[in-house]
Amino acid sequence: MQRNIVLVLSWAMVLAVCVMIFVFSGMEADDSAAQSGWLLEWITRLFGVGFTDFFIRKAAHMLEFAALGFFSCFAFAYSFRKVKHFAWGLLFSFVYAASDEIHQLFVPGRAGQVRDIFIDLAGAVIGALVLGVCYKLYQIIKNKGMKRCIKDSK
Repeated sequence: MQRNIVLVLSWAMVLAVCVMIFVFSGMEADDSAAQSGWLLEWITRLFGVGFTDFFIRKAAHMLEFAALGFFSCFAFAYSFRKVKHFAWGLLFSFVYAASDEIHQLFVPGRAGQVRDIFIDLAGAVIGALVLGVCYKLYQIIKNKGMKRCIKDSK
């Protein structure tokens, strides 16, 4: 029962991130620029350093795809009970990044670019790496707990 809940929630998170990416990519260029404008202003005030709109947009895409990489790798690995299925999560993220760029070709003022697919994929790899680190930490904590239980039972 608990496994089924985690399985459904993991795929729901993948779907939620995909929808979020689709919605943001479907915004016309002016709306998208207005949305990133406040963040650009805030970062400039916070750090006293100006960033370009290009940097903010690419960082946002990388962050979105880091979330997709994290959740899709988790969903595939959890679904098939093997860590090596991280590769399927990255492949899914890559295909979704390519479809996202194709989607942007049909949005006024936006352009799909091959370079952006690789920026998105880099974000997905970062998300997968974060998940891998979390998994290793989980294993270490779990094993210490098991060793403590064995030690306490002797």
